[in-house]
Amino acid sequence: MSTLVVTNDKNNGNVELAVGDMLELHLTENPTTGYRWKLSNLDDTFLRVLDSRYLVEGPTPGEAGIRRLILEILKPGQATLDARNMREWEGESSAIDRFHLTVMAK
Repeated sequence: MSTLVVTNDKNNGNVELAVGDMLELHLTENPTTGYRWKLSNLDDTFLRVLDSRYLVEGPTPGEAGIRRLILEILKPGQATLDARNMREWEGESSAIDRFHLTVMAK
């Protein structure tokens, strides 16, 4: 079992993992503005979210940090991981950023 860390730089990319591996997603976020990363259309038979938390990067209040999502690969195959940085109460149209990753597992 291994862990692959992926950041915003991998947007629209592909990753290959094995069943039982962990995918750790680090996306820049500033929740004080109301914008938070939200996964959409997640295939929970393929990927399971084990943890999602905001990590403060610097000492300044209101400064951006990292949304860390830890996901486990549950079965072989391929799925798309989609996330939107949005104000949930304003809906999909409030998205200011999107993240797309194709995950392949053997």
